This record gives sequence, C-alpha cells and structure tokens, in this order.
Amino acid sequence: MTRRTAAQAIVRRDQSGPDTSAHVEQLEKLSADQDFELVGGKVLILDSDTDFPLLLSALTVNEIHKILIPTVLHVTGWLDVMCRGAEVWTVHPPGHWPRKPASQAGVRFVPGESPR
Repeated sequence: MTRRTAAQAIVRRDQSGPDTSAHVEQLEKLSADQDFELVGGKVLILDSDTDFPLLLSALTVNEIHKILIPTVLHVTGWLDVMCRGAEVWTVHPPGHWPRKPASQAGVRFVPGESPR
C-alpha cells in the first residue's frame, strides 16, 4: 500500500478573521484534491504565528513535506524558512513554492496545480 504524502494545513485566525471556516474548508478540499493526508486529520487553526518555531521544528521530525495555507499572508516572514523543509501550497492564488536547499537564496512561486 502506498503511503499518502503528509501535509500540515494551517489557518491563522488573525489573518482569516470571519473567513476562518471557509479557509478551513478550502484547505480540506486542496488536501483531498492532491491526495495529501492532513496531520491529525484536520486543519490546524492558530491565533497567530507565535507557535511557528515549534511547529516548524516538528515538521522535519515527523516527515511532513507539504504545508497548506489559504494565502501567503498566513506565513508572512516565515515563507523562506518553511520552504527549507517543505513545499508551501496556497489556495489563493493556486500553486506552491517548492522545497529548497538551505544554500539556495530563494524559490519562485509555481502557479496552478503541479504533479504530486
């Protein structure tokens, strides 16, 4: 049996506001469409980015290679660090930033869906 790719989906309440529930549903759909397995079986809802350092350290240990977010605003200031350990996928606009080696300066956004 093939193991599905693990993904951590994150919604920040301070960014989503009244759209929090809609963003959760969008990330669940993205996960299903890409056949990703959400960590804990659900979208992680955070109040801010305060817990990002702990969350990022856990990604590597748990072999999580995809991070799903509604928009890049949910990871402002964290995108470069996140891309060192995982691909970062967005719903708006659809696409992702590939995982990059620590020695690489930056990565470009890849619009639209890509192969798994």
